[in-house]
Amino acid sequence: MSDANQKMTTENTVLDLTQFELKPGTTLVEASAGTGKTYTIKYIVLDLLLKGLSISEILVVTFTEAATKELKDRLQSFLFTEVEPALTNPSLKVDAALRSVLDRAIVAQEEPAVKHCIRKAMLEIDQAPVYTIHGFCQRALQENAFAADANFDSEICANVTPIVE
Repeated sequence: MSDANQKMTTENTVLDLTQFELKPGTTLVEASAGTGKTYTIKYIVLDLLLKGLSISEILVVTFTEAATKELKDRLQSFLFTEVEPALTNPSLKVDAALRSVLDRAIVAQEEPAVKHCIRKAMLEIDQAPVYTIHGFCQRALQENAFAADANFDSEICANVTPIVE
């Protein structure tokens, strides 16, 4: 086996959001603090919304409660203060990536359909499933209690010390 075949291909590539289009499947965004994960996730969510998914069908999982709150807040702000104004006022100066994503969606499905997707997401933003890993697991266990053969009121404990004591 050659050295080239033995190396893992973990190229660092910069995501060009003006050309970005999500491919089917699972998307993992993994990066250090302050590198633009939330910015990227906003565009991934926008792309999925514009492809017809509802906000409640898009799962975002992160590590901390603080990160989930910030992410939900930033998604809501993105829809209300950037995306919707850019749609209602095409001459408004906005981020090139946002204009590119919206223009591509409008060409693909026409402006009324794009506006409908975004307005629907704005109405349903409180239902956005943004969870910590523990929160998602607890939700999955509660929603699938019969299939998991678990109690309906089961709870995931982050700290088991009190139980052990």
